[in-house]
Amino acid sequence: MLLSTVLLAPFLALAQPAAAPVAPAAAPTGAQVGVRRTAIPMADSSDGSLGGARPRNAIVILLDDWGMDMMAIYGTPDLSGACITRPPTPNIDALAQSGVTFLNAWVEPVCSPTRASLLTGRQPFRHKIGRVVDQCGCPTTDALDPQEFTIPEMLREAALVGLLPPYGTAAVGKWHLGEDPMSPLIQGFDTFRGSQHNIRRADYPNETYCSWLKNTDGNFSMSQTYSTTDTVDEALSFIAGQAGDPYFLYMAMQAPHAPYHIPPAHLAPSYFLDDGQGGCFHAQQPSCPVQPAQCLPISCPAPVCQESCDLPLNAPLLDQVAAKRPYYEAMVEATDTEIGRLLTGVDLTTTIIFLMGDNGSPGGVTSRPFLGDRTIGLPPKSKGSIYQGGVNVPFIVAGAGVRSALPGRPQRTEAQMIHIVDLYATIADLFGIDALTLLAISPNVLDSQSFKHLLTKQPGRNRKTLFSEVFSPNFPTSQAPCALQFARTLRNQRYKLLRYSNPLNCSGPAVEEFYDLFTDPFEGIDLMLSGAHLVPGPVRSQYLALSAELDSIPLP
Repeated sequence: MLLSTVLLAPFLALAQPAAAPVAPAAAPTGAQVGVRRTAIPMADSSDGSLGGARPRNAIVILLDDWGMDMMAIYGTPDLSGACITRPPTPNIDALAQSGVTFLNAWVEPVCSPTRASLLTGRQPFRHKIGRVVDQCGCPTTDALDPQEFTIPEMLREAALVGLLPPYGTAAVGKWHLGEDPMSPLIQGFDTFRGSQHNIRRADYPNETYCSWLKNTDGNFSMSQTYSTTDTVDEALSFIAGQAGDPYFLYMAMQAPHAPYHIPPAHLAPSYFLDDGQGGCFHAQQPSCPVQPAQCLPISCPAPVCQESCDLPLNAPLLDQVAAKRPYYEAMVEATDTEIGRLLTGVDLTTTIIFLMGDNGSPGGVTSRPFLGDRTIGLPPKSKGSIYQGGVNVPFIVAGAGVRSALPGRPQRTEAQMIHIVDLYATIADLFGIDALTLLAISPNVLDSQSFKHLLTKQPGRNRKTLFSEVFSPNFPTSQAPCALQFARTLRNQRYKLLRYSNPLNCSGPAVEEFYDLFTDPFEGIDLMLSGAHLVPGPVRSQYLALSAELDSIPLP
């Protein structure tokens, strides 16, 4: 048994089985109906594959600030003892049941670096996006470099040399890799319909999920359509417009990123109760197994898109979780409902779907073991950190060419390690472009490694290590002490090394932490403190090997 399988066993045992899918009522737009649970085709052959042939189309669905602690199928334990539930995600669960769920999938610790790594197949030290891009009205100074060679540009080049038919490509939803004109349109996409930044950036303080600045192929207007619904509307419009021609769709949701709010009731019915006065938003699902005093409803009635009151930035973290998490959970359910609607317009016998989070859940909504405790100086081990809660995310692949569990068997999980950069080579491989040809097409060095063999259950080369990093500033011009702040991490199947620029003395040596993920999957016992890495033996050998490999990875 793989060590990573053993690593995840303690909380996989707690996972709930995915709900059986049922067909929804048909609806042309999200404004008319909320799809609760979508029928997803299951394996139709004895080997568990769907469709069997090479996929013709690919859809990447990226959820914003959605960590593995929010999915029941991951079973991460909540140790807080409080009334903490997980948002229901029946459509995502059904998608996972029809495909494969990766248990050890890494991204970068924050939004923009992950998006850049996904689209380029390159790590941040190469593409130079190490933190969230500035939203400052300076688009050409803090944005993905146009010289990067993205997935849609790779598909276009492959078509030009006769390796593939022409592909239609679209980006819908959130971009967050630069302001106009540094949009998806200059990174190879045929069309872009969505927001270039987080909703409610500094120069648009009044934006909400129901009133936000939308870019439609270079034309800007204020959209009054709920953002999650608009993204799926645009995705379905693009797919229909392809009229059977092959396509690549990058659908990056704003949700469940802040600003936290009450979504439309038909999209998140688990969080609304009938109070006889038009409905009541409820702080927890009615099934929450705690004393009623801990699960009181929030003030009623709740108008659509009413946003929660933001707490002061210095509010205790536990208070933030209590105030904001119900809104976050409802936003997750609303996103799942809209994903279900998307799936009604997708032929999964010809299309492969990749669905994942861009980083872990935020500290303001997560729970233990990722919560941290600021009262004793422990920061959250969630979004923005290089701990597991920041970089290990839900990652589901389903559709054409993916071998799922056989009918009647538990859903298929995969413990081999993959990284967000690997989407680049995997999509190319699935479309028939092998590794050598991909290298010949791409003008840039790639860090991407195909995991197609893990989808088809064929022999192949697996990753031995995973790397992730965050740094500031973007596009650093100096590696001198104090000019670059960084946090980087490297893991193998069992051990994980973390390395930071010194927060107390920027010119001093880097700070390190070292964990055994086999015995300590939530990184609670730093082996550096006990000196275990200094004692001759297997632990020291593992530390030295990871340290040497991390040393070999250049700073940006």
